Amino acid sequence: MAKKNARELIVKEGATQVGTTWIKQQPNPDEGMLTESEKFQLQEKERISLVSYDDEEIQDHYKIELAQPVNGLVFWYAYKPHVQIIE
Repeated sequence: MAKKNARELIVKEGATQVGTTWIKQQPNPDEGMLTESEKFQLQEKERISLVSYDDEEIQDHYKIELAQPVNGLVFWYAYKPHVQIIE
């Protein structure tokens, strides 16, 4: 695991057609397989504080560790083309 320290994650402006991205418990779940507690949405340019991230575990997703839990969990996945990591 290539875990790296990070300060925050930012949703890139214009990266998605709808202006939001999903942060999920699984990087590539089947459509409709995640419950509401296994995903959350971030808006374009929204920032969230991180402790660390891994950019090698899953090719098109970062595995991120949040500074503050969401739905009681700190480890999540973010789609690389939609976000930027600030170290």
